[in-house]
Amino acid sequence: RLVLRGVGYRLGLAAAIIVLVSLAGGLLAFWVVAGVSPAEAVWWAFLRLSDPGYLGDDEGLTLRTISTIVTVLGYVLFLGLLVAIMTQWLNSKIEYLESGVTPIALRDHVVVLGWTARTPDIVRGLMASRRRVERFLARIGARSLRVVVLVEDLDEGHRREIRDRLGNLWSDRDIFLRSGSALRAEHLERVAYRSASVLILPGADFGEDRPEAVDARTIKALLSISRSADQTPPLAVAALFDVRRVATARRASEGQSEMIAAGEIVSRVCALSARQRGLWAVGCE
Repeated sequence: RLVLRGVGYRLGLAAAIIVLVSLAGGLLAFWVVAGVSPAEAVWWAFLRLSDPGYLGDDEGLTLRTISTIVTVLGYVLFLGLLVAIMTQWLNSKIEYLESGVTPIALRDHVVVLGWTARTPDIVRGLMASRRRVERFLARIGARSLRVVVLVEDLDEGHRREIRDRLGNLWSDRDIFLRSGSALRAEHLERVAYRSASVLILPGADFGEDRPEAVDARTIKALLSISRSADQTPPLAVAALFDVRRVATARRASEGQSEMIAAGEIVSRVCALSARQRGLWAVGCE
């Protein structure tokens, strides 16, 4: 139970073992070598325990046997136990940072709430039109474009996919990924949504079996943002599948909002393509 309490307890246990080995080896050396004080004998054992280079300075079979045992224990304790503890601690810290649960400290950034097939393309579009987006952000005092993506169950696959999709547009300084759900207030705090300039909700994936359920989650996310914010929420841009839910989504958002109905846009493009020959081919390209 002591070992499982944390790295501090493990280091304390390792230090206690080192002290005990140094005391035991020092007392044995004190009984073998005449004219040596107990403190000097313990220091002698600690030097052999921490540095094998002192092994060649010993004389006598008994003293060399004691120093060899202490030196071998030093390999196990210093190079084994301590290195293993520190390696495990560093690995756990790196995993914690990569998990995306640490909050960010940004202002006037763009937040994408949710991961769908559209999310990498949205981020790519923002980074590709960076100058125009930064001109828009400059109106509210932002100096540069920073994009934060909130992903539920974030893993390395999401990072790899968005890096591959963005290519040269990827930047570790300007694009951040955090783990969490847009329906939970404590997860929204991780992306500093209160100080953001724009909140983007990607909406349903293409080929979604139940797009109405995704629209319902989008509206719930807007409600969660409005209820948890102690001030007027930032501009919210949400994609919906059904145009009939646009009015409900606007009522759910207390701040400024821009609702995009994917079904309506596709219908208009189809209608315009029927009137203008070749328009659909241009749109697909």
